[in-house]
Amino acid sequence: MGNVQQAVECINRALTADPNLFEAHAALAAIYRQQGRNADARRHLQRAWTIRPNAPNIQRALSRGFQ
Repeated sequence: MGNVQQAVECINRALTADPNLFEAHAALAAIYRQQGRNADARRHLQRAWTIRPNAPNIQRALSRGFQ
């Protein structure tokens, strides 16, 4: 779990420097989805989608929805 937390912290630092990093939002969405943090995952997926609306993986993930 420590490595995941370190990754999240690193990604958040990158997003502080540049909030439009598609890959960072997509990575956080994946991490949060695995942790069951669906609201956070959805928020980052939606942000990634606004940055790169033609990304097929993001579109598929959003269309699957979250419970």
